[in-house]
Amino acid sequence: MQTSGLTTQVPAIIEIVTNREDTNGRTITVGNQEVRIKKAVITVSENNAEFLQLLDGIGQAEKYTELSMEETIEIMGLM
Repeated sequence: MQTSGLTTQVPAIIEIVTNREDTNGRTITVGNQEVRIKKAVITVSENNAEFLQLLDGIGQAEKYTELSMEETIEIMGLM
């Protein structure tokens, strides 16, 4: 079983979700890296940021992981 992470894939574009973005999304270049800036669906606060990261991780896990769902759940610490 792989224990280092959910995937060996590297994102072509890093996505950042922020309360300060007014558009539905735009791509900027920082150095040599493309970064996608997106508007938050709900307001991100100190109280919900970690929970929103968890929800995003769960939502993306099935799409990107090379692991079985059981291994994915174990690595994410959900069980």
